[in-house]
Amino acid sequence: LLGAAKTAWTRAGGSVAAGARKFAVHDATGWRVGDTIVIVPTETPPDEGFGWDDATQMPRDPFAPKFERRKVVAFDGGVITVDAPLTHDHLEVATGTGKRWTAEVANLSRNVRVEGAPGKRAHVFIRSRRPQSVRYVGGRHLGPRKVQDGRSRPQLVSGRYGLHFHHCMDGSRGSLVEGCAFYDIGNRVYVPHMSHGVAMRGNVAFASMEAAFWWDFQEVTHDTTWDGNLVALVLPNGVDLSSFGMTLGQGDGNVARRNVVAYGHTGDPHNHGAYVWDADNEGVWAFEDNLAHSNRCGLFVWQNTGLNHTIVNHESYNDAVAIFHGAYANAYTYTGGYVYNGRVEVKATSGNSSGVRFEKMTFDGAGRQPFCVDVFPSPATSGVDHNAFRACTFRDAPIAVRMNTFPIGDENTRKHVDLILCAFDDVASPTSFTPESTPDSSFQIQPAEGKATRVVHATGAPEEIAPFAPYHYGTGTGLAGRYFNGANFDEPAFARTDPMITFQQWSVDKAASPNGMHHRITGDAFSARWTGRVEPHYTAAHRFRVQGGAGFRLWVDGRLVLDDWRERPDNADYVDSGPVDLAAGRRYDLRLETFNTAGARGCQLLWTCDAIGRFVHVPQSQLYPEADAQRGAAPADRG
Repeated sequence: LLGAAKTAWTRAGGSVAAGARKFAVHDATGWRVGDTIVIVPTETPPDEGFGWDDATQMPRDPFAPKFERRKVVAFDGGVITVDAPLTHDHLEVATGTGKRWTAEVANLSRNVRVEGAPGKRAHVFIRSRRPQSVRYVGGRHLGPRKVQDGRSRPQLVSGRYGLHFHHCMDGSRGSLVEGCAFYDIGNRVYVPHMSHGVAMRGNVAFASMEAAFWWDFQEVTHDTTWDGNLVALVLPNGVDLSSFGMTLGQGDGNVARRNVVAYGHTGDPHNHGAYVWDADNEGVWAFEDNLAHSNRCGLFVWQNTGLNHTIVNHESYNDAVAIFHGAYANAYTYTGGYVYNGRVEVKATSGNSSGVRFEKMTFDGAGRQPFCVDVFPSPATSGVDHNAFRACTFRDAPIAVRMNTFPIGDENTRKHVDLILCAFDDVASPTSFTPESTPDSSFQIQPAEGKATRVVHATGAPEEIAPFAPYHYGTGTGLAGRYFNGANFDEPAFARTDPMITFQQWSVDKAASPNGMHHRITGDAFSARWTGRVEPHYTAAHRFRVQGGAGFRLWVDGRLVLDDWRERPDNADYVDSGPVDLAAGRRYDLRLETFNTAGARGCQLLWTCDAIGRFVHVPQSQLYPEADAQRGAAPADRG
């Protein structure tokens, strides 16, 4: 299916006020007089007035009318004229730091269309063993619903989605969905269900229901790419009033990059969001440069996992809750990004020493939020692994981080939070406790200059402590990993960059890790090699530890520092190196190898020195995927 090429969506050139008929857009390539466009609101949605109208069998939503459709009647360079004045404001959002966002504008018209009718919805179903191309195609009135299962309200018809790749497996590899606009959809929209290697780029999902980009819970899809798509207005269903923009489901090699979700989530901000990592449905995605705005919740995590997830340069503005990070214990690194006029709620406790951490982010209360971050209680109590904010900027709010660890039954809901090298701009107090917080919840603060302090809720008085974190951090993104079928690097299987080596168990478990190590590892015997560089925080003698049920070899600076090439029965087993003298800020070549043939399967890379005081995972910021050509390379493959 191939329509005429055009820009699917763009952004307004600035604020567009109510009453306007003319406004600038950044890119209207391929647009024509007569095209239907929709301009998106930019403010925070209200928290009430929502529901379901049984008379019309449609949701009742006071925010939806602010998505305004118009027809283009004229062009003048980058300025378009529409057929009727706009009813609502669509204003530019400007921060005090120079950061700005403007409203998205989508073109819904296509010369090739697949359409049903209201009450007679069609759907597009693909089951093929060859790659498919669906480009610059329109879809409307797709995704049927009906009253079923004894309910009085219509439910989705399973499998009858807007554009549905169904169980194509590897047959869909190389498929491309690009520049499409699917709107007025009564069901999920773009669905690569157990169909691998499908790229969906630069598409629009507008006025859909329940979810826009999705596949089935605990089903597996690999090597999906969602890049540069716009999700605007996802309506809730009448059963549980649920909606979300993109669900980050199970599978290997999946990527979500440069997408925008505007009002993809309505209702309870603690139940789903614009982007969703659901419980027992873990997928480790490359998640980069995405934006959420005007949602009840922008980014929602509900996971219990030791695998490290990295959220890179995520932005949120005017979401009621920008990020809700649960469940009880996990390991996520948020690096870069900007949160404006939306609170961040952190419920999960650090699941290991890599933990829940926010690095180099800006939390901007916009003068409207009472605090930037709220730390919630959970049944998992903070131990030695604290949640951490490093090199973050908090601005324009009375309080930066509020401790809100209220009691939950007879559980200990204690949390410990570290603020490391953070900046506070127009913030009255970096920390605060609610009266209900557990007495032993605490903050530790280590500024870039000055003394480190600790404050415990029971006393409320800061006490001076020794520095508890490094002052020097790198800018690394991880190590280059190459994986092989066979225990002796026999057959290359795949390669990727691993932010950290924190693989506690490569099990085969539908709820946790349905593909074990990776779907391209086809048997019990495998091997892996990570290469790159490591940059220490401290000038000191370091010891490295590799943990897991496998054999290990480790080279640092071209020297074999750890060699125990035999399998182990337990993932709690480990091997330590002797002392390795390292200098802070210098990058050293690093190479780690492992193999396994059966049984316990895992691999974790940790280090320690006197200043660290215990073995912790080597963090992403200190690992680099490229080898240093100026330094000695690791020895050639052995065996």
